[in-house]
Parts: sequence; structure tokens; C-alpha cells
Amino acid sequence: MATLHQSSRADLLRVLVAAGVADTPSEDSEQSRLARLLKLELRDERRQPAGETGSDETPLKEIAPRVVPGDTPVETHALPRRRPLQTHLFALLGSEETTATPPSRRSDPSLTPLTASDCGPRNRNAQTMPPLVVRTRLWPALRRSLGFPRFGQLDVPGLVRRLARAESLRRLPRACRRDGGNEVWVIADVAQRLIPVESDYLQIIREVERLYGKANVRLWAVSESPEHTLWVRQGRGKHKGVRGRVPTPPPGTSVLILGDLGLLSPGRVAEPPWLEFCKRMENSGARPVAWGPLSQRLVTRASARRVQVHCLGAGDLRPVNPASCAGAPPLPAEALEALLARIACCVRLEPALLRSLRLMRADTAAEPGLEGLVWGHEAVAEAANFRFCAIAVPRQAEYRARFAKLDAEQQDDVLRRMLAAHAHRGRSTESIEILIWQVHTGRPAPEGVEDTRIEEAGTWLARLGEHAQGHSEALMSYAVDLLDGQSGDTALMEEHSQRFAQLWAFSGKALIPAGLDPADVAAAKQRIGRDEDERDYVLIQQRDRLFLKPREPRQKPELDGWAPLPWMTVTISGGFEWSRSDGAIRQWFWPGSTPLKLPLGDAPERCTFTLASGGRKWVMGLLKRPSWADEWGLGHDGLYVQLPSPAGGSMRLSASVMSPDPWQGQWPLSPRAFQAIAQGVGGGMRVGADLQFGLYLDIPFGSALQRFRWIEPGEFVMGSPEGEAECFNNEGPQHVVRVTEGFWLAETACSQGVWESVMGRNPSHFKYDPQNPVEQVSWDDVQGFLREVEKRVPGVKAALPTEAEWEYACRAGSKTAFNWGDGIDPSRANYDGTKSYADGQTGEYRGKTVPVKSFEPNAWGLYQMHGNVWEWCLDGMRAYDGASQVDPRGPTGDEPEAPRALRGGSWNYPPRRLRAACRDRWRRGMRSGDQGFRFSLRSTSSAERSPEATVAPEGPQGKSPAPGRGRGEGVSEGSSARRIAGPTTMLDRLKAKLGFASKPDQSGEE
Repeated sequence: MATLHQSSRADLLRVLVAAGVADTPSEDSEQSRLARLLKLELRDERRQPAGETGSDETPLKEIAPRVVPGDTPVETHALPRRRPLQTHLFALLGSEETTATPPSRRSDPSLTPLTASDCGPRNRNAQTMPPLVVRTRLWPALRRSLGFPRFGQLDVPGLVRRLARAESLRRLPRACRRDGGNEVWVIADVAQRLIPVESDYLQIIREVERLYGKANVRLWAVSESPEHTLWVRQGRGKHKGVRGRVPTPPPGTSVLILGDLGLLSPGRVAEPPWLEFCKRMENSGARPVAWGPLSQRLVTRASARRVQVHCLGAGDLRPVNPASCAGAPPLPAEALEALLARIACCVRLEPALLRSLRLMRADTAAEPGLEGLVWGHEAVAEAANFRFCAIAVPRQAEYRARFAKLDAEQQDDVLRRMLAAHAHRGRSTESIEILIWQVHTGRPAPEGVEDTRIEEAGTWLARLGEHAQGHSEALMSYAVDLLDGQSGDTALMEEHSQRFAQLWAFSGKALIPAGLDPADVAAAKQRIGRDEDERDYVLIQQRDRLFLKPREPRQKPELDGWAPLPWMTVTISGGFEWSRSDGAIRQWFWPGSTPLKLPLGDAPERCTFTLASGGRKWVMGLLKRPSWADEWGLGHDGLYVQLPSPAGGSMRLSASVMSPDPWQGQWPLSPRAFQAIAQGVGGGMRVGADLQFGLYLDIPFGSALQRFRWIEPGEFVMGSPEGEAECFNNEGPQHVVRVTEGFWLAETACSQGVWESVMGRNPSHFKYDPQNPVEQVSWDDVQGFLREVEKRVPGVKAALPTEAEWEYACRAGSKTAFNWGDGIDPSRANYDGTKSYADGQTGEYRGKTVPVKSFEPNAWGLYQMHGNVWEWCLDGMRAYDGASQVDPRGPTGDEPEAPRALRGGSWNYPPRRLRAACRDRWRRGMRSGDQGFRFSLRSTSSAERSPEATVAPEGPQGKSPAPGRGRGEGVSEGSSARRIAGPTTMLDRLKAKLGFASKPDQSGEE
């Protein structure tokens, strides 16, 4: 129901303009004064806002015609354009029975419940992790790095060794001893990306405490930067929480930094604070030393100069030489992507498994920094409060597809390492990882893996899903975690749809993972769900929202402004699945007795929506008002459109579903799209609409049926552009043409069947199929045919399209050489395929005409505008001068030898002649086996609409009056019907409140 409070201030101003209260948009007009009162800004109605084009037409003022040298440029003028109407209404696009069988609530007797032993680990020993550096190599290097060098007496053994090697001596070598000092400060970085080396740093801390004693070690924990301290521990004391930066130590203190110095952080954003910290340590007399989990290749020159850097796990434990470091070394991107592909199948990636997979191949084994880079990568998600991670759900499909491309040897090695690492855990992790590995490799168990472990993985998930019932919180939590962690792998969900659907139903989640079969989802929900009888529901649209409400004999409109869609009644058994075509939404709902709001997401007009329940599904989408409609809205019979009738007057079409199959075409739909069953309008004519091409008109001629498509008024650029291949001189210069009157154009060239039904004979040469185009007809012969058509179909005028109208319809909004693009081959049209166009491909030469619907139609539903037969036009060829034209027409002399234009090319011509801009002309009395025609119809009882007169009114929020109420909102502006049906009483009150007097219209009525 359209209510006042749903209208905006702009709607109020439009009402007053329509009533004549404020009709002149000048600076001092009443309209401008009222706009300022309502705090609105007036906009030129003739111009469309950017991005809100109402059709495929091009405004005259935006087209720059090609200027021929020597010609005087001709100014173009923008003609009025109607305002775009943005209201969208839901329409049913299709419904179908699914192949789902009634679900069985009985358990599979062959699947026994899981026992404790089935879920326990295979290996109960503690998991071990190989260190980056073994202890026997670590502690001597660690002691040397922390000691201060002290030189004493002459080093006699060293002097002897150097003399024996005949080295020249610049100074005598002295014995060097390294003293550890009184205290050691350890700065441990606990950043998330360093979790993989946590055990290695604990080993280093234990070695430092062993070498220097716990009482002499002060441990500081920082996060990402020495400016963010978490806690400190002195000796054997307890952790003490602190905030701020690490203080300056006493002179002579050894400072051991356990971290990456920010070198592994994204963009190295954490490096500058560490460099500043090391500078502060040096200035205070302390000596900073860093042990980082990376190779020398990732150490920057600035870090190596500021602090003594040692690399863990990179072979050489000596300090890094700054001279060998780069200023900004690149990260090992190729090795990083290789390691990410290896971990793709891991459900649970612990530091030990990550290190094992890194050491698997030489390309990644040489760089220990890859562990930190993987852990901090944007494609990796870390489990909260746990020390493991995995590939993030949005990136699962991408990296598991990369894993599938690895060689079989790598894939097998990854599986063996995963099973070895997770033998210490329960069977759930092992089983899921095996299933993932099988789905993405498509191979049986590799050598070295027991076949029984592979078989057990498949039955384990089946047994878990089959007996998932009751109220086990632990099992429900596991099901939620499993689905949350693997929902990005569509291939896994498709392969094991039934089992994962059972777990999803048990988890209680509303969002349905992509890949689950709708039949399995419904069966799983009904198996564990509550028993529900089938019940009818209706879909209710409220502005831009959609609700589902139980259908009752007498509905009370509980929702303000609700608009019921009577034909969109759905029968729901228990619950239902609601999904969106782009995958952004897929949820399960249990409807109740109150209206249920259905999620639509962002930009719902760009997608279709599916509701599935009880073995049936309904597909629906948001339609916008068809560009050819005078009015549209919701009435007693659902969604309707009002349009001029071909026989004169006005008619209404009601939306309906004509096909039992769901819509599979392009979405969003074209501005012409609507779906309605054809209905008679007199004289044997039937008007209908479809979602692909919009409005059509069917007229029977005996046993033959000719369909016409409505060609709307509009603008296009006529002629060929300068760069088009193989064009002719008479095709330019390009210029803008406006077609101000709409017309009905036959969707095919006139067939032999239609001609013979009207004229009683068939003059064609190729007579083997009545669906072939008629040929051997002159322009004068066609005029006789058209007069006979007018006799059979009263109230219409039959004619050939003008040359401009023909090219406008042929292009159908395109700007290329052909209406599908700039290339051509014999699979798209009938022509001499032995000839190529623009060095394109050649092919079959059929040497005859073919049926008129042999190839795909253009965007407006017109078949074979290119090739098969030349098509006569109403007028002769006019000379192009580059000036914009309105309804141009060439010479139409009545002399017997007067030429007429032909368009489209034919079966025996080369492809250059088939281009949309190509022109030819023959004498009007000439007949040939390669020339035919297609004809147009116009109503003789009323003039066709011009673009500026087609402003279709819509009620507030795009709704029509409620059933049983007045129809004033749906009548064309300015008509007498509108003046009678308009809300004059409310308008008078409104004008009185605003201080405006009633103003008579130009006809003298008030």
C-alpha cells in the first residue's frame, strides 16, 4: 500500500510540478523557491545522472561526429531524455522439481558409532621438533658472540702458524679472551610470526642461563618492537608486567636479541624501531647481539652495521658481514609460494610440521626465514589461542589447486610428513587431511602409507556424520570448527557432500558451505530436525526488502507498505535453503508464524535468488521497469506492466512463469526484459514478453507465424568509424541519428511460408524449406505484400524500415563492425566463407539460403541481420554529411528505375558486405535470388510515443496503488484520466498549507 510517509521531499516537489504549481525552473520561479524551502537542488531533467543510463542509447551531445576535411562542423543539440526510474520489483523467473529423494531417518546399520580408540592418537609419545641449530654447535657460538674481547700476552702458537704459512705480519698477534661480563639482558620478541622458532629461542635462553647462571640473566618479552614491552623476569623470579620501552642497561652489559629485527615483518615496517634501539644500546656502552631465524640473504645492510647479527639455521653461525648485505634485499617470493602450496592440505599446521615441510626440498630448506614469512602471510590464518595455523578459508581453493599441480613425488612426501606429524594427535585431523589429499590428487595411497589408514579415513567421517545426534557440546563444537575451517574447499564439499551436510545440520550453523548438494542439505536437516507439515508461504516485498510470511485466508497487512506477490506462493516442508547466484549468500531457515526477512546482500539487482524446500526450488530476481512500459506495479494479479496496444489504445500484461526451468540466461537482464504470456489484442495478434529480449508481437498468417520485436525510440551512431577494416567511402562520415518513433520489426527476414500464406505463391529459387527467406522479390513486389498484410491485420501500417531504422535495429546498441564484434566466421552468418574479413578465418561456403533462424539473434532478438539475403529498405541511399539527424530518410522517388537501399549482405557475398554500416542500392523493380526483406508494423489508431513523452509514473518506492484503491499513480502524466484519478483533495490541502493557490491548466480545467 502506498502511504504518504514513504514519499520523499523530492516526490513532494514533483507532485507540485505535475499539478502546475511550480512549472518554470528559473532562478526566481515558484519551483526554485519551493526547492530551497525543501532544501533540494534542482537538476536539469533532460540530463541523466552518471551511471544511471536508462537505455543503451547515446545522447546526441556526447557524440562527436567525424568531420571530413573541408566540411564545416555541424553543432549538435541535446534533446530531452526521460528520467531514469530505479525501482526494482521481485519476479519469479522459474520453478522446478528437484531430484531429491525423501530422506531416511534411519541410520546406516553398516556404520557403527565411533569409539574412544577410533578417535585416539596412533602414537602416544611426545612430538619432537628438529632444532634450527643442534646444541653442540649452538653453545660455543653463543658464548663467543656474547663475550667481550680482551687482549693479553703474545700469542706464540698463533705467531708460529702464520709464519709457517709465510704470511706477512703487520703486527704481532696477541692472545684474546672473551669475558661475559656481570649480567646478560635477553630481549625476546614474541611476535606472532615468530611462533615457529619459539622452541629454538627457549633452547637459547636455557643455554644462556647455563653459561652465565640464572641470577645473571634478565629476560624481557616484547611484541614486534622494543618499544612495546610485555613483561620482565630477573633470575629465578616471577614475570613482572611492564609497559613502555626496554630501558637502557648499565655499561658493559651484553644484550642478546632473540628476534628477526623486524626483517620478516610485512614491508619491514618493524625494522626502524629495532635499529633505533640498537643505537641506544651502543651509546650506553652495551653491546647488542642478535640471533635471527633467517639467512644472510634477508639481512639488510643497516641492520648488520648497527648490530652483530647471527643467522640461525643457515649453516654459518659467524657474524654477518655488512659488506655482503643488500640495502633492501627482496623476499624469496618463489620459495614462499612453493611452501604455501605444500601446506595447503594441512588442517592443522604446527611449527614442527611447517619445519618438516620446509626442509623437504632444497629450494626452501636453505631459508629458515620462510617459516616466519608463512606464519605471518596474509593467506594464512592462525587459530586463536592455539599454536597452529592453516591456509585461510578464502584462499583454500586457490592454494589447494596449486597443490594439485605439484608433481606426484612432492604430493606423496607431503602426505607422509602430515601423517607422521599428526600421529601424535587424534584421528580426526589425520582423517580429514587424507580426504583433502585424495580429493586434490585423485590418486590412491602413495608408497609407504598403509592402505588401511586411507580406508579408515573415509569410514571415519561417515561414522561421525551418521551418528552425530543428541546434544554433545564437544561434537557440536568440532563440527563447527571443521566446517569453519574447510568451507572454502568447494571440491571437498562436493566430493563428500552427504557426510559434510550431516555435520553441518548437527552444528546448527545457518550458513551453508558452498559445494554441498541441496538435496543432501535438505535430507540432513529433516533427519535431525523437528517434524513439520507442509505449509504455504507468500513472498512480501517491502521497499527493497523481502519477507516470507505464512499464507492465510485473510491476510492482515502487519508490515507497513507490504506488497504481496500472489503468484510467488511457495510450499515449505520444515525448513528451506535460501541462496544467491554469486555464492555470497547460502543459508538455511526455519520459518515461523511471523514475517521472516530474507537476506539479499549488496547490489541484489545483479543476482538471482533461489529458495529450495521439499524437493522443489523457486528462482526469482529483481526486475526494473521495462523501458517500453508506460506503467508498472503490483496489483491483484501480481506484477504487471501497462503499454500501448499495437491495435490502438492501452493494454496490460501480467508477469508469469512460462518455463518450468529456472532462468539460465544473462543477469542482470536488459532494460527490455519482462516475462508474460502472450495475450490477444484483436485481429489475431498476440502480445507477450520474455526475459531475454522483452516485448514481442505474434501474428499468424495462415499456417505461418511471424514474430515481431518492439524497437524502442533511441539514438545511435550511424556509419562506419575511420578505423573499421574494408569499409566503403559511402559509409561515412559517422553521425548521430535519433529515431523518435518506436516500431515493431519482424525478428526474421520474411520467410517463404509467410509470403506464400499472404500472396498465394512462392517466387523463390531455393524452395526446399518454407522457413528459408523469400527471395526473387522486387521492392515493388514487397509493397504489394505489405498492402495485403494491412488488409489481414486491421489497425496497423506495414512498411519497410528506413535505412537508418534498419542499421539502428541491426546494431542493437553495438558499435562494432558486426553486432557481435569485429570478427566473423561462417558459424555466425551465411555468406561466402571462402573469403576472409580483416585477415580472419575462412570456412564453409553454403552456396544457398538457410532457414531464417539458423544463427543466434542480436541483443534485441533479431535474427540474421548479417548475411543470408539482402534486405530492402523503404528509402534510397542518402549522402552522409556528418550532421546529426532526426528520423532521416533518403530519396523515395516513384520512378520505375528509382533505386532503393539494401542492407545486410547475402549468402553469395564476401564478409565485408555483411557489416552493419555497409550499404548498397538496386533499382526498385529488380529481382534476384539473394535479395529479400523484413517488414515493420505501426499502429494507425494512435501516434507512437516520443522519448520525451514516455515518462512512466511510479508510486512512492515504486509501488502501485494497493488492490481496491485508485489508479491515479499509474496513469500517464497530463492525461485526463490522471486528472480524474489524481489525489486532488490531498493536493489542495497540501498547496493550501504551503501557501500556493490552485492554478488552472492550459486546457482550462482546474
